[in-house]
Amino acid sequence: MKSGRIDKIRSWGSAGLLFAGLLLYFAFAEFSVRLNSDGPVGSNLKFVPAGVLTEEEMASAKKFAKDLESVGKRFRGVPNTLVYRYVPVKTDSFTLNSTGFRGEELQKKKKGEFRIGMLGDSRVLGAYLKTEATIPRIVEQRLKELMPEKHITVLNLGFEAYDLSREIAFAELYYARLDVDMFVFVYSVNDINFSYMAGDFEMTPFKDDSPFSEVVFRLRGDDWLSRFSEFWVDYFYIADVVKKSFDLDMAQINLRKGTENKPLDPLHAAYTEKFAGKCIAKMARTADYLNNEKKIKTLFFLAPLVEYKKHHSRFESKLSFYYNNEKPGYSEYVHRCVDPLVNEAKKESLPFVFISQMDIFDDYDDTLFWDYIHYTPKGSRIVALDIAKHLYNFLSDEEAADKSEKSR
Repeated sequence: MKSGRIDKIRSWGSAGLLFAGLLLYFAFAEFSVRLNSDGPVGSNLKFVPAGVLTEEEMASAKKFAKDLESVGKRFRGVPNTLVYRYVPVKTDSFTLNSTGFRGEELQKKKKGEFRIGMLGDSRVLGAYLKTEATIPRIVEQRLKELMPEKHITVLNLGFEAYDLSREIAFAELYYARLDVDMFVFVYSVNDINFSYMAGDFEMTPFKDDSPFSEVVFRLRGDDWLSRFSEFWVDYFYIADVVKKSFDLDMAQINLRKGTENKPLDPLHAAYTEKFAGKCIAKMARTADYLNNEKKIKTLFFLAPLVEYKKHHSRFESKLSFYYNNEKPGYSEYVHRCVDPLVNEAKKESLPFVFISQMDIFDDYDDTLFWDYIHYTPKGSRIVALDIAKHLYNFLSDEEAADKSEKSR
């Protein structure tokens, strides 16, 4: 009996030593990765292969990232609203003004000025891009070329992690202060990501204006194992490196074997059923309020996603593989959400202007998405010129209608 107890103690002791050894191994590996890494792999420029960005674009992007990090707690919530803004700061890469958006201080509108507020997420903001390469700035320059008599200015109202609900909340809160003649809403990816994570959710208004540094939106599992595994994937660099490093073969880094081709589960399939309807309802209500009540012209753009790019570059194919490995069935989820919206945008009977951009990358086979979500400078320019084209057509049609009305 005594010998059996000793053997059992030794077995437990060996198991304990093995477990402790594993913990030390992963702790050392994690420390090593942190020591030699600029940060998590997601949206990390050091993992973008050569050729995706030019040397000048990469240098500019790295400077932007460094300047953004130096700001620290860069967001402030507006109490009792869904809105958050940027704190005012000026860096070498960008200026965040006292109204809370990217750009110089808001000035009183000049006589004859036609002011457009362009709302969107980090892609509209122009994260990692020089000011002149951002979508709002390119739209402004193009419209000035096409319609010099209108004295058009475009405000960059892009914010990291904004979705359509927050864009609308910002517009309704600040339309008078901004003194805009037109709002342009650009959305897609964050609405889909939030829906994938939480389904039919409602956001909670901010309680105060305390500054914060990151917009975190995570969904945790009910059991400790899923919580731990999600924590590992979300927060530990070594998991990111193993999962997303482009120096390894795909087969070596597939942590969840087979999930990249896994069909959408019933829960997520159910989430998609309400997505398009909710977006249409938000746009209709907002257009009615801003367009009809406040007399502010209102247009909506469904920004392009990598899932709708016909010809993926090799890098974009890898990005798609990793993303669907991390979020099983994600590409199918995107299509189930967005296909109905693309079809709605084709209808002339809609009571508001809604334009889908899902096909504007069809003729390109080079990399236009550098991290699966954000556009390269070339991608941003393509998006911006398409928006400018539609705005020009819209404003030209309105001018023609006004002239026709006056001639009667």
